[in-house]
Amino acid sequence: MKGIVRIRGLQPEAVIGCYDWERTIKQRLSIDL
Repeated sequence: MKGIVRIRGLQPEAVIGCYDWERTIKQRLSIDL
């Protein structure tokens, strides 16, 4: 999480994007499982 925020920059939009990115990965993992 922190690494992604640092790469994208400390902006609210970047933080929200990180959360959305994490949700999409969790959904994909749950579907694969």
